[in-house]
Amino acid sequence: MDGNASDMPFADVARTKFETTVESAKIGYRFSLEEVNEAMLIPGMTLSADKAAAARRAGEELVERVVISGDSRKGFLGLVNQTSVPQVAVANGAGGSSLWTNKQPIEILADINNALVGAWSTSAQVELHDTVLLPVAHYGLIASTPRSATSDATIITYLQANNIYTSTTGRPLTIRTLRQLAGAGAGGSNRMITYRRDPQVLKFHMPMPHQFFPPQQRMLEFIVPGMMRLGGLDVRLPKGVSYNDGI
Repeated sequence: MDGNASDMPFADVARTKFETTVESAKIGYRFSLEEVNEAMLIPGMTLSADKAAAARRAGEELVERVVISGDSRKGFLGLVNQTSVPQVAVANGAGGSSLWTNKQPIEILADINNALVGAWSTSAQVELHDTVLLPVAHYGLIASTPRSATSDATIITYLQANNIYTSTTGRPLTIRTLRQLAGAGAGGSNRMITYRRDPQVLKFHMPMPHQFFPPQQRMLEFIVPGMMRLGGLDVRLPKGVSYNDGI
């Protein structure tokens, strides 16, 4: 800039409105007067607490299904089936197959690191993924298979110390299982997901967590209604997530 300049460039922010559908869900419990009288005769039995726990678990299972797999009835997409997320087919190994059961440990390591490097590269080195999700069988494979015939380290142990995220940030790579990834890929193949675990990337909308309302008596029955309000999983930065199919 010139010392006598009177003009000034300004940075600004453009905002766009995005709308997410929010739906109500209900799950409660009930018990009869007869059940109450029977429970009073059984030492240590807490009828209300047991039924409330069962209803709360049912609500949590619903939330998990919506977060992971979405809900086609409401048009919700989940973590495993987003349409905006980049999708890549993993390369075949030396044996001509992309399946990890037919690959050598070094080829499996390459698949995971290529997924992390590819996501970082295609996002102009902005999205460095810190989390890897695998089907249960594939996690078991890398957790129990030695990296080589002469190594005591398993594939997962070596991976956690030798990956682009850890070497760049000094922080550990998170590797977890997700049973819904089995058969979630293109053509029913198995899918690996890598992503950056941050609300800027993924956000699940739940404006009202599950809650119970005061008990209501109906004849000789007591009803405890419960409800929640939730939306779908919002992928706010699609390149912050990647799908890698065919493992």
